[in-house]
Amino acid sequence: MTQITVEAKELGLKPIEVDHTFGMKRKAGQLNQDISEIQLDAQKKFSSAIRDMNALQKLDKSKSEDERTLERLEDKYGTGFGSTDPDYWDMRVESVALAISPRVNQVTLTSETELKITEKYLAFIEDLAGINTKARKQKFENQDLSTDDIAKVAKKLMFAILDIKEDSEASESDKKSNSLGDK
Repeated sequence: MTQITVEAKELGLKPIEVDHTFGMKRKAGQLNQDISEIQLDAQKKFSSAIRDMNALQKLDKSKSEDERTLERLEDKYGTGFGSTDPDYWDMRVESVALAISPRVNQVTLTSETELKITEKYLAFIEDLAGINTKARKQKFENQDLSTDDIAKVAKKLMFAILDIKEDSEASESDKKSNSLGDK
């Protein structure tokens, strides 16, 4: 099995040796799946918050079904006052709106998603490089490591393991595997 050396000097690491073994490919595939799940989860939360914000804006305190909708939203976002007194209606609606607003903010959503993905990338790199996880996490938390550098190294490792060219040109093994189904 051919060993591939991937430079990781951006993170202060020695070159990392990877190959095309099943175990390595499984790790890279799991990373891809984890990242997809993080992105999908973020999109679902965003869509749900947008729907809830739209529903909140259409509520009418004179309708009993809207009272139930507001109670459901209060439960979902943990903002319940414990009172359904009509005098508190505006305050209750505003409280739910304040709880929803960070979830519909693209900057917040993007930064939370990026942080989760970076943590996955870092764990992947640490696993393949066999480094002291605690020391690296401290260095990352102290922001001595750039999220862009972490992503760059993780992607280089993934591309090397999966035998994908960075310019997205199909490798010889990809071309062979694609042609097998055509016969």
